[in-house]
Amino acid sequence: MNILPNGRQSVGGRFKSLSLAGNSNDKAESDLRTEWLRSFGLLSKDEVPVYCHESYISHGYRQNPSSIRYCITSALHPTNETLNVWTHGLPCFLLLWFNISFAIEHFGDLSWTDNLFFPYWFFVFGVTITLFGSACAHMFNCISPGIREACFCCDYGFIALQALGVTCCFTFYVCPYTCMGYGKGAWFSPYVTILLGNVVTVASACYTRYPGVPYRHVFRILPFVLMFTLLNVPCLSKYATIHNTNVSYNATINQAVSVCNIAKSSFASYDFNKLCISMLSGAIIQGLKFPECFKPGMFDVVGHSHQIFHLFTALGIYYQSVLIQGSLREVIALNKLGHLKAEQLNITDSTGLHFPLFCNALSMIVAVYYSYDLYCKCTHLPNHTKEK
Repeated sequence: MNILPNGRQSVGGRFKSLSLAGNSNDKAESDLRTEWLRSFGLLSKDEVPVYCHESYISHGYRQNPSSIRYCITSALHPTNETLNVWTHGLPCFLLLWFNISFAIEHFGDLSWTDNLFFPYWFFVFGVTITLFGSACAHMFNCISPGIREACFCCDYGFIALQALGVTCCFTFYVCPYTCMGYGKGAWFSPYVTILLGNVVTVASACYTRYPGVPYRHVFRILPFVLMFTLLNVPCLSKYATIHNTNVSYNATINQAVSVCNIAKSSFASYDFNKLCISMLSGAIIQGLKFPECFKPGMFDVVGHSHQIFHLFTALGIYYQSVLIQGSLREVIALNKLGHLKAEQLNITDSTGLHFPLFCNALSMIVAVYYSYDLYCKCTHLPNHTKEK
């Protein structure tokens, strides 16, 4: 379907004439909105295959199958995916700059490859690949049915990498399980459980992409919620009792006290609360499909739940970055004073580098396996446009 300049002009003229006539009829506005979207070569829900359908989204669908070039150019005009691309594409580069700037400013004469910084680099890599991968998944998912499923399976794998980076930073910098009073080695079992749990989470989310899986949205989201909750249990315990605004350090504090007092301030508590509120708000809005569920068709291009979910997710990741940077700033200060070493935070080559790398690779192997399998199974899906 061609995009004609005079088509756009005609639609613009009709909007203008409707405005001058003072006509506020909902149906007339809907017809004009539909015609405007059609001027960009977009399709209605009834004109695209069932596997492309989104709840309460009536129009703004791109042609499927399509080309890579079409996908790229479609990010520059209104579709129901355009803002999904930009609400993660722009935060990707902004947060990468934010985190790299922190490293330049605060790492000082310490080597960027010091064991102390392994968890932080896993977090920066996870954030960047997750946001960039999500933007690409939304941009290229209309190439073919198989590519669509592969895009979103890889997207789940990237989310697991981000979760793994957060796990490393929270376990070693912010709120390790050790500080809940369960003993010196208390961090290890939850750490391993969460990291390996990410692999299971990716498998569960990817499996729900197969046709006919019951309660697919529940099994797609629930494992991520459980992992997030398990990761944050020490933080919930730690920040529920925060009363101090600052904690001072001195040369006589022992290992347990120095580790557990990191990021133990009202400022850190506020950042953690804002992080949780952002993530929870995004999940609720996405789950309720708000606001498009109240007026289908009105929010096809701007304002639907997934766009809002992306914004809250990016905001939550920003607060994660602020909380982790604040903790790491204290760790660096203690390290320079000789009060704290990477080994005292349990960061070694094995725990801080090799095992997380292994889990990273395992998560992506699972995502790629499901991506390939779904690509093969879905490549020849029937191009029907009606729900059965």
